[in-house]
Amino acid sequence: MKSGKTRGMPRTKRRGAKPPPPDNSDEAVGIRMRQLRLAFGKTQTEIGKIVGVKNSMISTCENGGGRLSADHMIKLLIEFDAPLEWLYLGWKRHLSPELRRKLDQVSDAAGASSSS
Repeated sequence: MKSGKTRGMPRTKRRGAKPPPPDNSDEAVGIRMRQLRLAFGKTQTEIGKIVGVKNSMISTCENGGGRLSADHMIKLLIEFDAPLEWLYLGWKRHLSPELRRKLDQVSDAAGASSSS
């Protein structure tokens, strides 16, 4: 070993794909809130009752005009067993197979209706 220099740990590459960059804008979070609501066939009024806000607040959030407070958002995530990182960052790696299927169906239906 040369004097004055120490040998560091070898760098290792992480395995697996890197997650996509997070999209945590109010608009993106609102879109995912809407997808979650539609995936379970709920109305904005029903979601409002679940989390404890008025349906107008749900509408505002879904349209990118703001966000629910943390305690209200946690109620929403618990109700639908959705991971926080999906709602806030758009990362799908921890979605359950059932939730992924439901969200894909909503996305497919939205794509079909917008192309008509």
